[in-house]
Amino acid sequence: MEYEKIIEPRVNDTPLSLYGAQMLDFSVGGVGVKNGYLFTPSAFFPVVVSGEITLRRVKITLDFSGLGWQETERAISDLTAVFLAGCDLLLPDGFYYRCAFDQNSAPKRPAPWISTATFEFDGVRHGRLEQRTLIASGSFVVEGNRPAPARLTVSGISGTVTVAGITITGLTGTVVIDGLSRKVTQNGSNVFGNTDLTTFPKLTPGRAEIVFTAGLTVEVEYYPLYM
Repeated sequence: MEYEKIIEPRVNDTPLSLYGAQMLDFSVGGVGVKNGYLFTPSAFFPVVVSGEITLRRVKITLDFSGLGWQETERAISDLTAVFLAGCDLLLPDGFYYRCAFDQNSAPKRPAPWISTATFEFDGVRHGRLEQRTLIASGSFVVEGNRPAPARLTVSGISGTVTVAGITITGLTGTVVIDGLSRKVTQNGSNVFGNTDLTTFPKLTPGRAEIVFTAGLTVEVEYYPLYM
């Protein structure tokens, strides 16, 4: 069946329709946890010591329309290249999926002007980018139900300052502590050595408190993550 365009499917915020594609179907697999266990003489049941959340299997089936099969299969090739470079899919279920492309099927040709192909990915379910700007230490509600890496853009630095337990020294102006890309930069240059950072910032769902030196402005950005 064709999905109503209540939520138009997108890749990297570009409608799939701009690639000459129309979604026919999609599916999102379940999520699991790979646990590690510890067996001790004093415990009757195994003790969970670690857990790795697995990626979801995502499949989308698309129709490509054009003047002929050469045109439609060129469109399949072009979109495959976009997927391979790294993609963020918005699907009709209303969630985003940050995906790694795995494979696509051989095209079917139901008509001389249509080619149909299925694309498969492994991905993480998330929401739209959330942003909060704090001009003083404070708290806000973190959406999602999994801990999410965060990006902190710290402005107004002068001398030694502290934000979210991280001390910054020897700098002035603005510094970006990016838990998404795992970098600390100022104007694009690496300034990791000007911090005592040991763990990049991560937000736990619920109410989060960000404490920092007075006089700073901190912009917090994160993608809500979902099981």
